[in-house]
Amino acid sequence: MEGVARRSVEDVQEWILEHIREWISDYDTTGELDSDTRSKLDTIYAKIEDNQMLSKSEAKILHDNLLGDLRWVLANEHHDINRITLSDIDSLSIYADAWGLYCRPGTYHI
Repeated sequence: MEGVARRSVEDVQEWILEHIREWISDYDTTGELDSDTRSKLDTIYAKIEDNQMLSKSEAKILHDNLLGDLRWVLANEHHDINRITLSDIDSLSIYADAWGLYCRPGTYHI
C-alpha cells in the first residue's frame, strides 16, 4: 500500500527554491520576465533560503507562480480528469504545502 506523502518544512523549502530557480531560468530563456519581476523573484528566493517571512506583495507573486505552474501541470500532465488518481493528487499537494508555508494570510508581513 502506497503511503501518504509526508513532507518536512525543509522538503517543501527545497522544492519551492528549485521551482523558483526553474521559473527564473524559464523566464530568462523566453525573455518574458521584466527586470522588476526578476528582481522580486530573486528576493523571494533569498528570503525563503534564509527562512525570512515574505512581504504581502512577494507572497502574491509566489502565489501567482505556484497557481500558474499547477494549472500548467494539470492541463499538460493530467489533462484527462477521468484518469487522475488520488496518488496524483497526493503528489501535487506539495503546491498546497508551499502555499501554506509562504502565501497563506498570516505567513507574510503586511
